[in-house]
Amino acid sequence: MDVLRPETPVAGASAGSIIAVCAKSGLSEEKLLEAFLDLAQDCRAGGTRGRLKFVLRRVLEAALPEDIHLRCEGTAFLAVTRLWPDFQPQTISSFRSRRDLIDTLLVSCHIPYWFDGSLFTLYRGGLFFDGGITNFIPTTPTEVCHRVCCFPAQQMRAFPNIDLSPDTYEPWPHDMRTMLSWAFEPAPEAMLLELVGKGKRDARAWAAANAPTRRGLLVAAAGGAGASGAAGEP
Repeated sequence: MDVLRPETPVAGASAGSIIAVCAKSGLSEEKLLEAFLDLAQDCRAGGTRGRLKFVLRRVLEAALPEDIHLRCEGTAFLAVTRLWPDFQPQTISSFRSRRDLIDTLLVSCHIPYWFDGSLFTLYRGGLFFDGGITNFIPTTPTEVCHRVCCFPAQQMRAFPNIDLSPDTYEPWPHDMRTMLSWAFEPAPEAMLLELVGKGKRDARAWAAANAPTRRGLLVAAAGGAGASGAAGEP
């Protein structure tokens, strides 16, 4: 539908940072789904608490192309939270290498204690953790930015101006408690596939309503059971 192009800026925090990078990866939908289900199966079998970092690194290392850092340079904006030497939310958009990009993703997803048993992680000479804690739906540095959230907007009133969420075009039957539980432990595979299908329907509905008159457009950013975030129009 010519909505997301290689030059389209995207932003993400926590799980949304992964979605932002996947949007830049050039990987097919089939390859992305395969990696997603692999991650979920491993987490379901071994649990996520204290080991999610290591499972996620394995999947990212296996799935992302060798030039992913070049594909994301200056167009993928990943939210992280710096704790030391000073407390400061940051958005990273320049990457030295593929490893540096993957490290940035892991920092953005670092849920304190849950991720690998530690409160924070060492990154670029400082101490950091989850970007979604301080910047739930980061935005792109563009005049127009479209915000996407994995949680229903009606239950996220603290975050106004959400353009696309699960309840934008269809009724959404799941409450926040259920969705938050999926953020920490993966839902059954049948439910994950249902969520993927739901995301496709919503994305197509949004594009059909907006793409004819607007160019450039959406993706994902914050954390949670899916992802939330933003994309801009260059």
